[in-house]
Amino acid sequence: MNRKAKSLWLLVVAAPLAGLGGCAHRPAYSEMDANRTSRNQNQNQNNEGQASASTTPAPAPPAPAEPAPAPGAAQPAPGTPPGQAVKKPSFMDQATGGIKDLPAYPGAHRVNVQIGPVQGVNMISLALKSTDPMDKITAFYERVIKENKWTVVDKLIDPEFSEWTLKKGEDNSAKVQVKKDQQRTTEMNIVMVRVEKLEGPSK
Repeated sequence: MNRKAKSLWLLVVAAPLAGLGGCAHRPAYSEMDANRTSRNQNQNQNNEGQASASTTPAPAPPAPAEPAPAPGAAQPAPGTPPGQAVKKPSFMDQATGGIKDLPAYPGAHRVNVQIGPVQGVNMISLALKSTDPMDKITAFYERVIKENKWTVVDKLIDPEFSEWTLKKGEDNSAKVQVKKDQQRTTEMNIVMVRVEKLEGPSK
């Protein structure tokens, strides 16, 4: 696998893995009012000795934060320009949002989906979690890879990390990773990436 292909795989596989850790919303500083005047500024001008009412308007309530996408909801792939309509790949299962020739592990919980063109390929990336043991998950993928006529370019099977690099013809490739969750040791993280070369402009 050449350097450009390795860089592409690192990009499309790392993005859903990063999503598995979750993301915390950090509060913005938009609620601070730098122009607010001191309430005591005009107290000495009150001849009757009474505390004057502040004329500073109350700060406006903060705008509601945009809702976070639902877990497992499809998101544009990294590098997709904002606002660009995402064309669903031909290999996407419209009923389930999964991959037609690379099914998701049964009973796994979907935590992240990314769809869209990336560096000349159309792709789907799925991140899943399962509490099943590694040997059961690897047995499933060994079977479905064979059933769907994928060519295995590279494979690694290990108790804590397994990976298949797959190819189908010259224009289609995929990768499946199964990795033991380091924080929740009873869970396995599953990442599937399926890509297809986009047609270039006709010469």
